[in-house]
Amino acid sequence: MTISALWLLIPAALLVVVGVWGWRNADALALSMPLDERTQEKRRGVYKRGSVACLVVAVAFVGLIIASYL
Repeated sequence: MTISALWLLIPAALLVVVGVWGWRNADALALSMPLDERTQEKRRGVYKRGSVACLVVAVAFVGLIIASYL
């Protein structure tokens, strides 16, 4: 594995960490704001979608690395 692959794996790893952290803490983040229940539920959904987006981009980075070596 070359240095250039490591430079792509580091952001992928960070995106996984952010995605997992956001998914696990979406409820706490939504509850920390003084909003009504409906708005908190929407916020929770936004945080979870953002977490999934981070994980998808991380998988795309890893796929890019694998494709570059094929």
